[in-house]
Parts: sequence; C-alpha cells; structure tokens
Amino acid sequence: MEEGVINRTKNSRLYAIIETAVEGIISIDKNGIIQTFNPAAEKIFQYSANEIIGKNVNLLMPLPDRQEHDGYIKNYLVTGKQKVIGSGRETTGLRKDGSEFPMWLAIAEFNEDGQQCFTGFVRDLSTEKSNLQKAASLEYILERSLNEIYIFDAENFRFIHANQGALSNLGYTEEEILHLTPVDLKLEYTYERFENLIAPLKSGEVEKIEFTTTHQRKDGTRYPVEVHLELTEYLARPAYVAIILDISQRMEAQEKARINQEKLAQMDRVSMYGEMLAGIAHELNQPLAAINSYASAGTRRMASENTEKEKLKELFKKISASSARAGDIIEHLRVMFKPHVKKTEYVSVNRLIKDALKLVKTDTKSQEYQFKVDLTKKLPQITADTIQIQQVILNLIRNAMDATANESKDNKTITVESCLVPHENRIQVSISDKGPGIEAEHADQIFNPFFTTKESGMGIGLSICQTIIQDHSGQIWFSNHADKGVTFYFTLPTKLDTNE
Repeated sequence: MEEGVINRTKNSRLYAIIETAVEGIISIDKNGIIQTFNPAAEKIFQYSANEIIGKNVNLLMPLPDRQEHDGYIKNYLVTGKQKVIGSGRETTGLRKDGSEFPMWLAIAEFNEDGQQCFTGFVRDLSTEKSNLQKAASLEYILERSLNEIYIFDAENFRFIHANQGALSNLGYTEEEILHLTPVDLKLEYTYERFENLIAPLKSGEVEKIEFTTTHQRKDGTRYPVEVHLELTEYLARPAYVAIILDISQRMEAQEKARINQEKLAQMDRVSMYGEMLAGIAHELNQPLAAINSYASAGTRRMASENTEKEKLKELFKKISASSARAGDIIEHLRVMFKPHVKKTEYVSVNRLIKDALKLVKTDTKSQEYQFKVDLTKKLPQITADTIQIQQVILNLIRNAMDATANESKDNKTITVESCLVPHENRIQVSISDKGPGIEAEHADQIFNPFFTTKESGMGIGLSICQTIIQDHSGQIWFSNHADKGVTFYFTLPTKLDTNE
C-alpha cells in the first residue's frame, strides 16, 4: 500500500475518533487561536464550530483565567515551564450564554508543519458534581436523621452500616454494631422467626414489610419501634435496609387518648343514666298516679251510702291494669340492665344477620312479612360481642315489622343488606321497611331513651341499639325514603381477614 493511501486512512480514522469522542477536543495554535472544535465541544460550550474556530480560546474561560491564558502560553514558549500541559486538572469553563460550569481539562502538545500546537481534552463535570453534592447531602441527612437507619447483610444478617441516630439511641459504637444482627436487638425474635418474617421480601412476594416490635439498648432498656424493611443492594451485594421509628411518644399519646376516651365514655354513661332515670321516673309515675287516683275514688265510693259494686269493680280493674303497666316497665328495665359481660370475638356480620332472621321467623307473625336479603359475600370479619350485635339486628327488624303491621300485604316487605364501605374498612348493615317513616319533628329524639310513638312501646329499643353500636366504635342512623318507608343503617369497623 502506498504511503499516501496509508496517511489518508490514518487521517480518516483520527477524524472519525475526534468527531465521535464524548469528550470535547479543541486544538489551538501557539497564539491561542482555535483550529478545531469537535461536536462534543460544541455541545459543552454551546458554540458551533463555525462560530468559534479562528477565535481566541480564552473566550471559553471566565475571569481571571481569560486574562492570564495568553501570558501563560507565551511564558511556556519562552521558558518551557509548564503548569497544565501533559497533565490534567479541574477548572472552570464558560458557555456561550455566560454560564460557568466545572470541567476537567487535560492539555497535550504536538507539532504540525514545524509549528507548536496544543490540544485540550474537556469533560463537563456539572452532572457529576451535582450527583456528588446530592449524594453528600442525602448521606448527611440520613446520617443525622433521628430515625434509626440500618443496612444489614442479606445472608448472615450482620449489620453493614448504622447511622448516628441508631448508634445514639442504642448506645453502641460503630465498631460494636458491626458485630450484631437485628435479632440481637429484638429479644422476642429467634433467627428462625426472623427468617420467616422476611421470607416474603426474599421471595419477591412483597417489596416492603412493616411491623412493630421492641428494641433493646446496650444498657438493657427497651422501647417500642415501628420497622420499615426493604431488600436492595449495597456495595454490589444483596442487603436489607431498615428504617426504624421510635414510637415511644406515639404509644404514650395513645395511652393518654384511650384514658381520655374512657373518661368521656364514663361521662356519657352518667349523662345517659341521668336521662334514663328521669324517663323511668316519668314512666312509673303515670301508672302509680293512676293507681293512687283510682284507689282514692274507690275509698270515696265505699264511704258513701250509695255504693255501686259494678263501679267499684271497674275501679279495681283500672288499678290492676295500672299495676300491671308498672310491673311491665320494671320487667323491661330488669332485662335491659341484666348483667352481661361483653365478650368479643372475630365474627361474620352475615352470619349474625342469618341467625337473627332465623329467630325472627320463629314468631308466627313473621309469616305475614316478606324478607329480602342481599348480603355481600366474603366480607371482612368484625370484632364484636355476638349477642349484643344480634340484639341490634333483632330490634331493628322487629321495629320494621311493627312499622308495617297495618300496611297492605305488598308493603309488608323488609329488606336486609350488608356491604363493605369503600376506603373505610367498615361493614355497613341496613334494614329497610315500607312503613310511614319517621316524622320530621321526631327525627332528633328517635334514639333518646323512653321516646316512642307506639301506644304500648317503652322507647328503649333504639336507645339500646345506639349504645351497643357506639360501644363497638360504630355509627347508627336512619334515612327516610323519598316515597314510603325508612332505612336504618349501622356500621362497624372490620378485621382485615376475609371470611364469610
């Protein structure tokens, strides 16, 4: 191959390398005038090659480097003393828009046609510097975080790193913590139990595990924590990252809140009992006053000369009826206040509804009614006293039956439904009838003890329902239909397990 062809081939390869290089490559003559400016340099400095070739390279330098550059080249040409040539350093570049940026600059010297020339290799450090700053800031934040942050090996569970928040709270030194594992801090866990806990993370079944436990400090004291655990990579090997929240203050606040709730509940009970006692006095005073009145009338008749036996019999019947009324009131109260130890268990609302309906249908009157039942399947369970919740369901169904007792056959339909309230983790039960509904002037009193619109009613059924539902952290209310009838609703918090 001829020498000229070889040179052209070499030049072509060199040109291709320069044009495709990711680093900016700029060549200048001994006077600092730019001779070549590759595409990477165009991107870095925002000048096109046509704009910058033939200009002094000091256009790409901020002050004071711009003023000193030409003198540096002249000094080097005279003395041969170099500062940057043949080596590299970090310096500052200047873009076309006037913005400055950090860059790495390496300068090489070459000779072309007997003339000294120089080539600069430039790398923009902006992104790298920004990432380093972000990483340093993040590392600082994580290290200074009051939350405990741990990284431990995925195989042997040994701690690889613990931040200052962890070391300060536990009382261990950095060297001491590296000899420990999470199991050493959690005395209720064995290695086997801990492995079972994190198995879903290891298998990829879940991305994160959250749980509460207790940590033990070096001095033996303990404190409650909330653990957020993830599987990741650290230093090119699998590792777990744990962020630990000390929930001592949260737990203390919850204990105080619970005590306050109990105090408020006690105040509510005292207030309710006061209202109930006033109602009891009112209810009993009516038949007792009637007995007194009839007895006085009977005494007067017996003292008169014209005593009519039939009139006396009528008075004695009224006395007996009033006495029976007083006895009924006392019997209702005895049942109402009969001691019952609340016993909670996980239970299906649907099962309680079905059991309540079976009890209702043992009453011969139920044959006059049609029951429509629409229960959502696979609802989460609730934590409840089954007897009390059944009592609520029975009371509401029987109220619906009483409300429609005088209605036509078509309107003697009672609908019972259950469903999950979206995004609230609550079960809702509704019982609807096609009776006259609740009159507007009675709406605010319907759950009050001893309020009733029935001739023979005691007015304690809905009050009992409200007390039970509120005691189960639920709510109860009603809504009149637009056309005819009313629906009573109650909600109860769920357990996360789903079971019909």
